[in-house]
Amino acid sequence: MLYDTRTNFKEEIKKLKSMSFKDKLWYIKEYYGIQIFITILILSITISILFSIFEKEPAFNVVFLNKPMNEKS
Repeated sequence: MLYDTRTNFKEEIKKLKSMSFKDKLWYIKEYYGIQIFITILILSITISILFSIFEKEPAFNVVFLNKPMNEKS
């Protein structure tokens, strides 16, 4: 089983080396596009959650103004 995986990986590398740059981009987008998109999405959500958890600033600020609305200044 491990041998088959290594053989397939080597064949993929050989196939990519023989392609032009434009063909490589198309090949990667077609075969690995969804996996790359999902990985980037999961990483960005995880980083966003971690930054919001460890952020030192308050989530929101409230200001109370003690001035009646009908009073002119």
